[in-house]
Amino acid sequence: MALNEQISESKSRGLTILGTDLSCGKTVFATGLAAMLKRQIAVRAVKPICGKSGQSELSFISTITCTPIDYAPSMVGSPARLYDSQWQDAIASTRALDTLNIVEAPCAIATPFYVYQGHALGDLLLAGPDVPCDFIYDPCQFALDVGYPVVLVTSHTDTTLEKLITAHGMALSRKLDVIGLVSVETTEAAGRDFERKYSRMDVELTLQERTLTPYLGCIKHSQAIDVHQIVQGNLIKMTEGGLDLLSLFKKLAL
Repeated sequence: MALNEQISESKSRGLTILGTDLSCGKTVFATGLAAMLKRQIAVRAVKPICGKSGQSELSFISTITCTPIDYAPSMVGSPARLYDSQWQDAIASTRALDTLNIVEAPCAIATPFYVYQGHALGDLLLAGPDVPCDFIYDPCQFALDVGYPVVLVTSHTDTTLEKLITAHGMALSRKLDVIGLVSVETTEAAGRDFERKYSRMDVELTLQERTLTPYLGCIKHSQAIDVHQIVQGNLIKMTEGGLDLLSLFKKLAL
C-alpha cells in the first residue's frame, strides 16, 4: 500500500502541533507539512485560536495550504481570555471528514487560558484579574480535547534540547501521544551557534534517550519565508530538505 493511501486510511485523521514557546516556528512547520502532504492527500490546516498576530498567520496558513477559513477563529489577548463556547467551537473546527486535519495549537505549551461561562456578550472584553474565571485551560488541554497525536516544535537554538525534553515531560504527564519532535531555525545566527556545539546525531541520540520520541529534524531559516508578509518562498523545499518524516507518516498510518 502506498504511503499516501496509508495516511488517508488512518483512523487518527489528524495531527496537533504544539509549540514550546511563542514564535518558535510552529506555524512554519504546520504550514510546510500541510502544503507538502497536500500534493498527495486531502489536507486541511487550521488554527482556531490565535494571538495578537493571528490574522497574518491565518492568511499565511490558508493561502499556502489552500485551506479556506471555514470556521470562526477566536482572537485572544494577553492573558488569554475566552468563553467556553469559543473553546468548544475551536475544538469542533478541527474535525473534518475525508481529510487529514493539521491543527496548530495556540500560544506556548504552558500558556494559561482563562475560560468563562455565563457572562453577557461583551463582558469578557472588560474582564480583569478581579473577575473569576470558570476554568483554566492550556494548549495541552486543547490537544487532549482535539484528540489527535502531537508533534512538539521549538526554535533551533542553544535551548532546543532543554525545551523539547521539558515540554515532552509536560505533554507525557497530560497523557498526550507525542509522535515527533521538530526544531525550526528562526534566526540563522542562533542556529549556527547551536550547531557549533551539537551535531545532528548528538541531538537525535539525546532526545531519543530522554524522550523515546524521534527527532524529525530542523527546518532551516530562509529569508524567502515570512509568515507576517504571507511569503511562501521555498517553504516546501525547506520542509522536505530539513525533516525526515517517514517515522511520522508511519505513526499516522497506524
